[in-house]
Amino acid sequence: MSSATRLLSNKIKYFVVLKAEEGDKYDQIVEKVKKMFQKDISKGTITKILTKYRETDDVRNQWKGSRPSLLNAEEQKSIVKEVKKNRLLTGVALTRNKKLNIHKASVRTMQRVLRKQGLLPSTNVVQRISAKNEVKRVNFAEIYVGKSYEFFEKIIFSDESDLFPKKCGRLYVRKFKGEAITLDYGPIPRHDPRTIKVWGVISFAGVGPLVLYDGTIDGERYLELLKTHLLAAFPRLRGTKTRKGHFIWQQDNAPGHKSLIVKNWLKENGIEMLDWPAQSPDLNIIENVWAFIQEELWKINYKLENKDDVWRETKKIWYEKVGKIIPKLYTSFPKRLQKVIDNQGKRIDA
Repeated sequence: MSSATRLLSNKIKYFVVLKAEEGDKYDQIVEKVKKMFQKDISKGTITKILTKYRETDDVRNQWKGSRPSLLNAEEQKSIVKEVKKNRLLTGVALTRNKKLNIHKASVRTMQRVLRKQGLLPSTNVVQRISAKNEVKRVNFAEIYVGKSYEFFEKIIFSDESDLFPKKCGRLYVRKFKGEAITLDYGPIPRHDPRTIKVWGVISFAGVGPLVLYDGTIDGERYLELLKTHLLAAFPRLRGTKTRKGHFIWQQDNAPGHKSLIVKNWLKENGIEMLDWPAQSPDLNIIENVWAFIQEELWKINYKLENKDDVWRETKKIWYEKVGKIIPKLYTSFPKRLQKVIDNQGKRIDA
């Protein structure tokens, strides 16, 4: 760590991390540090503090002396063995691991042991997709990648999501330098009692309906959503036996979406469908909308006490802010298709 950051107190460093996680820009952090601590810091110093925090989960200066290890060789070996079995284990999880039974070690000690063994935190995670679905993803991408932007602008994207205040950063794992880590598709979602379930639709022109619901979406319930909200918002989706509708409908392969009654209704209304490949949330641009909403909710996390608060603020974000990011997301869609081809169907960063 540079001398500039070593001269800062840990309190200031943690303040910088907190403000960054709340979504403040570097200029805002500089001003707030100056106001709170009467200390001038540079943007480069902020970058070093955040980089250190992401790599080590800590901002404190490293010990430079010859401190004896708190854990013996066998205990250190057992820690590394556990992390090799589960690369998502955090320092906190390791201190609470009953199998290890190492109550004397702090989180920082666990992290120090892992770093010493070369197990560093990384965001370079490859999500596992079945070989069959990788082929389908490539076929889908090859069919549509050459289409014009005018074609992509006709696609109406939809999805359901569980929303709550969340910092939507990348998933960190422990891995050796140069090692490729493959995880089962999708991290386990965190539980938050304020979580709301929504179904939403976006088009190139902006946001469509956003509907709050409880429970699960089966075929009958999904059909009710389509009948009540979809054609009312996008009447030009409907086609006839001789004429296609102006828009193209996208939905994923959730069981309720694939039910016979839903398929029949879509066919009866002449709605043109994208043959959406399974395991492809990275292609669906509305997933970025959900992440954007959760980030915005995170900024006002302290104000949100219950589901009603989250729903009220979600609607504000949906109708006042989401429209601004939609054009850029549509522009990204053909680029995502090309990435899928280049990655031979494997998951992409979107």
